[in-house]
Amino acid sequence: MAETQNLLLFRKWDLSNIEIKDPGLKNVISLKKEVMPLSFGRSALKRFNKADVNIVERLTNKISHFGKKYAKNTGRMGGKKIVAINTVKAALDIIHLKTGKNPIEVLVRAVEHSAPNEDTTRIV
Repeated sequence: MAETQNLLLFRKWDLSNIEIKDPGLKNVISLKKEVMPLSFGRSALKRFNKADVNIVERLTNKISHFGKKYAKNTGRMGGKKIVAINTVKAALDIIHLKTGKNPIEVLVRAVEHSAPNEDTTRIV
């Protein structure tokens, strides 16, 4: 059990002391402890299971999306997840150098500030 407490993302960033302040996003943002953000698509076929995927892996999945909406992982970035992971890793290093904070916490705060504050409904 002591091994799971020392898991650092990219062997640098600790995820244990990051707190999600927005109560609406606590169920959606996952901060699972892992060294490399790869789940190999285990949550792809289950409904609402993307909430169990680490937030950094969800960011890399969005970066690797290139092309049309109906052909999500085809084209220039199809099958190149390691390239997207290395891009995110370099961006996290730059964030740490510029701010001096944990870059995963900066990412969580950015997601919290970009989320809508109110629920909207369409009236027909």
